[in-house]
Amino acid sequence: MAGSSLFEQYGQSFTPGETIFDEGEDGTLMFIVQSGTVSITKRISGRQVELAQLGRGEFFGEMAIVSWVKRTASAKAVDEVQLLAFDRQGFLGLISKNSKIAMNVIDKLCRRLQGANDRIDTMVNANFRRMIALTLYVRSLENPHEPAMDRAQTIQDVAGNLGIDRDIVENVLKQFVAALIFSEDEKTIRLESQTGLRHEAGLGS
Repeated sequence: MAGSSLFEQYGQSFTPGETIFDEGEDGTLMFIVQSGTVSITKRISGRQVELAQLGRGEFFGEMAIVSWVKRTASAKAVDEVQLLAFDRQGFLGLISKNSKIAMNVIDKLCRRLQGANDRIDTMVNANFRRMIALTLYVRSLENPHEPAMDRAQTIQDVAGNLGIDRDIVENVLKQFVAALIFSEDEKTIRLESQTGLRHEAGLGS
């Protein structure tokens, strides 16, 4: 690859342990790995955490040519690494001439977007679950001698208080039933484990 015309025009080489870019830097280039392995890390709670190791055909740093944002992570060569480095115009020129590369990049970007969406959904659902648990926990404290509640009315009240769909509340409630925190019949739900509900609300055990 080092002798190819593409590498001659866009190629960069890095030695083991050499930094490609640091988190927080301004970025103008994206990279495609031609050989070797690149480690992607991010500072979390004061320490460097490895997010991924990328090999041949993988790319990184693409946000630099999409929205010109600062680097959100650091990249370092694990071993001898050869990369193709493109600015915005260079990359647009490359994909306009090579549909295979364009489709490969689009496919990987779609996979990354789907992965990001899945992570967002997981966080949102976890947040809904906690908010619903907290609402039900407060209600249980307000009515300590009434563990049984009208199912439909409770779902409606919680959904209204939190400004979310009834379906979300109903699905979370089913999860609490499966976890033996509540029991239910056709018309009522009954709190079986206040400790479990407290834990779900993020208040510890």
